[in-house]
Amino acid sequence: MRKVYCDYCGRLANAELRYWKKRAHAVFDPLWQRGRFRGHRNAAYGWLAQKMGLPVEQTHIGMFDVAQCRKAIHIIENETRGGSSHG
Repeated sequence: MRKVYCDYCGRLANAELRYWKKRAHAVFDPLWQRGRFRGHRNAAYGWLAQKMGLPVEQTHIGMFDVAQCRKAIHIIENETRGGSSHG
């Protein structure tokens, strides 16, 4: 089998990781589709990178592990509920 390299492809996901990635997208996508970052997906990922303490190049749900998905969900839910995650 030939190995394929892709910076953007993310990590292979088992059922648990797929579940958390779907949940993360469910809360993240509305931020850039119709919320605070409407139409500016990269800006939304930049904001999330800052909140998570990650380089923006490493901040994409497709690259996250379960713990990172859960952290992202927590941050975004605080943001959408008017919590203290504004920045």
